[in-house]
Amino acid sequence: MHDLVRLYADERGRAGAEDDARRSAYRNLMEYYLRTAHAADALLTHRPAPHPSPLRDRGDAVAWLEHERPKLVAAALTDPQAVVVLAFVLARFFAMRGFLDDWLVISERAVAVCRAKGDRDGEAASVNNLGFAQRHARRCDDAIASHTRACAMYQELGDRRGEAMALTRLGTSLVEVSRAGEAIAAHTRAAAMLDALGDRANEAASIGNLGCALLMAGRPEEAVTTLGRAVEAFRGLGDPTETSSALINLGNALQQAGRPEEAISHISAAAAVFRELDDHRRVEEAIDPLTRTAVLFGQLGERHSEAVALANPAVALHTLGRGEQALGLLSRAAAVFGELGASDDEAGSRNTSVNVTEPGSISSSRAPVGHPIAHTGGV
Repeated sequence: MHDLVRLYADERGRAGAEDDARRSAYRNLMEYYLRTAHAADALLTHRPAPHPSPLRDRGDAVAWLEHERPKLVAAALTDPQAVVVLAFVLARFFAMRGFLDDWLVISERAVAVCRAKGDRDGEAASVNNLGFAQRHARRCDDAIASHTRACAMYQELGDRRGEAMALTRLGTSLVEVSRAGEAIAAHTRAAAMLDALGDRANEAASIGNLGCALLMAGRPEEAVTTLGRAVEAFRGLGDPTETSSALINLGNALQQAGRPEEAISHISAAAAVFRELDDHRRVEEAIDPLTRTAVLFGQLGERHSEAVALANPAVALHTLGRGEQALGLLSRAAAVFGELGASDDEAGSRNTSVNVTEPGSISSSRAPVGHPIAHTGGV
């Protein structure tokens, strides 16, 4: 009898040890994923990494996130503790690479987990983050509803900073559906709250978003002034990504104010930074304002500037592997030079050559209207 008890106890002990080992291994793996994801997000957002990690730079961060994305998504959807963290730290990467379905499903799961636990602070933050994902997915009505709900929750909690952040994102979503007046009110209130709290980074974002709302309202000169403040604020914070985003918005405002040369100077510089950062989504966003500026030169009768300016969206398109469209723009530029009677040497010296069969084969021998296409100095 004693032998049977000993054998049974030994069997149960081994089984328990295996379970303990599996649990320990799982905890270690989740800790590795969460710590490294935090470090990757810090590199993407130009902040110091909160923990030591094997990632050396932004390129390492993007490569690791690309490779581990399926596992990170699976971990988020199976681990209630991990999902709340990952919904936030993967947001920048998902936005940058356009993984909107992953972003939405993880964000929705994070809201559900926080609600089930009765975690009101976590739920408010998760609802606000869900609205951010919904706006990127062009579900603007859903985003407005989520941010409005987050504002109400933060007010109930007495969280002024959280409320200001929700107002900022609400205002951005309102701009997307052309509700400029409401957006201006939301951004103005958010910027004042963040100024009072001394939160300079998020105040800069609110000021930039206010500038976009003013532009939507048909007030380009006020938008130029406001967006100029945002650019300087982000520069002071040492954030090249947000500085460049603000520069593109400033360029849009300068276009509407009838100042195309300044506009293309800012937008082309910003596009160059996004290419350097391998941020395809933002390179894509730069193409339209770059093209519009070239068209504006043509409408103003400045045909030579129009031809030179067409090189900027051509290079952006080539970066995204859209060589035929890039070649089309360069052909338009060559046609304008031809109409102007420019010599072959002059046209060649003022254009940008793009080898559409070999990605990366781009050369520029002259700066298109104010900035060389690869210029990043001072941005």
